[in-house]
Order: sequence, then C-alpha cells, then structure tokens
Amino acid sequence: MKILAFFIALACLIGLHTLLAWQVSLLAPIAFAWFFPDRAVRWTTLQMVLAWGGMIIASTMLAPDETARMLAAVFGILSRLPIETGDKLSWLLPVASIIFAVILGALCGWFGASLRRSLRPIEAAETLPS
Repeated sequence: MKILAFFIALACLIGLHTLLAWQVSLLAPIAFAWFFPDRAVRWTTLQMVLAWGGMIIASTMLAPDETARMLAAVFGILSRLPIETGDKLSWLLPVASIIFAVILGALCGWFGASLRRSLRPIEAAETLPS
C-alpha cells in the first residue's frame, strides 16, 4: 500500500510541478509524510530526486539542443561569466538541481511527519504502553 501511495505522490509531484510551479509541488511530499510519517524523510527525498531527475532527463531527451542553450544561458546569467564558459560548465545546474531536490525532499518529509506528530498528540499518547 505504501508503494502505491509513493507512486501516486510522485505523479502528483510531477503534475503540480509541470502545471503550476515547483513551489506548489512541495505539497505532495508533505501530504505523503503526513499519512506515512515512518521513514518519511527517506521516501520524500527519493520522490523529489526521482521527479526532478526524471524531468531533467526528459527535457534533455526531448529537446537536447534547446536544453543545452537554456542551461548555458542560465549559467551565464547566474555566474556572470561569458557564454563560452557557460557552455563548458552548464552541467553544474542539473547537479545543483538534484542537490536542491535532496534538501527539499528531506525538509518536506521532516515537516510533514512533524506536523502530524504535533497536531495529533492524542494519537501518539494512545500508542504508548501503559
């Protein structure tokens, strides 16, 4: 059952990311962590890495030239280096995106699980042995 919920949350994450914005897509792993607080940080981190990595791979496979130009341009804007340097170092942006996905996934899992534990103290008290 958790695997099915994992893939549903992953599909919601990708859908929200592509249709609305990456900020809104954080709701899917937070909701997953709410319903499955055990090991939520690991599961939500994996969700974020699979979603963002998959979108990077899909973008590269569907439009490799346009993706390379976009990465070089964004790297040039962020680093304020010439475009030739951006062509050589544009691989840093996908790596930075995956690192950012790991951090965001871990934070979403922690936040969702913590939110459940803090808003449901009665449930936690019932599970303690008497």
